[in-house]
Amino acid sequence: NPFHGVDYLLLTIISLVMGTLLYVGLRTPPNNLDSLHTHLLRIYYWLQHGSLANWNATGVYQLIYPINAHLQGLWLFLLGKSESLFFLVSWFSLAVIACVVFEIARILKFSTTQALFSVMLLLTCAVVLLQVYSFQHDLTVAAMVMVAGWALLNYAREQRLPDLLVVMLALALSLGIKQTAFFVLPFFFLAALVLLLKKQVNTYHLKWLPLVAGFFLFFSFYQYAQNLASFHSFFGVNDVI
Repeated sequence: NPFHGVDYLLLTIISLVMGTLLYVGLRTPPNNLDSLHTHLLRIYYWLQHGSLANWNATGVYQLIYPINAHLQGLWLFLLGKSESLFFLVSWFSLAVIACVVFEIARILKFSTTQALFSVMLLLTCAVVLLQVYSFQHDLTVAAMVMVAGWALLNYAREQRLPDLLVVMLALALSLGIKQTAFFVLPFFFLAALVLLLKKQVNTYHLKWLPLVAGFFLFFSFYQYAQNLASFHSFFGVNDVI
């Protein structure tokens, strides 16, 4: 059993925080400005018109954001018929982040208690908790980036192909959630270069690297293609990042 004594106390605190966030979220529809003006409006337009196509919007930012997280919100609304379910996208993203923080801490040789304390510390950040109740996608993109980082650390240790595939898939998905994911790409390129120089990459796996482009095209390119068609800009507007 990896848990002892104080670990159960930390697990209880973490569970209470996540449970409280879930309870409040189910009773409180998203009500921040970005959600109401941009993200939710987009989903309701899709529902009303039965199409993901652009429309004559009141602001360009209602049209240009990647749609992976929006699609999750759309499916939740179609399944549950309640706007109170939109927050589940961010809540589950926070749950993923918490699990990945724990796993990364264990990979870095921290004790179980230290890893759980790191998760508890994460849940004391007000900006993180407030994001749960919005339909902004910062937690969702962070979750995918952190999954990619966790898989990369695993690959550095064991050189397993599934870990490399998870890195590529998670990064591709993150680019379809929010444009800020592009900021982390240089870090992953640099990390890959370091692994190559330290000969911690199985050369057999190099032929799989182009698959990241396929993941991106299949899961995340739709909105960027729509931006190019409608605004002649990959991001929709040149200063979006």
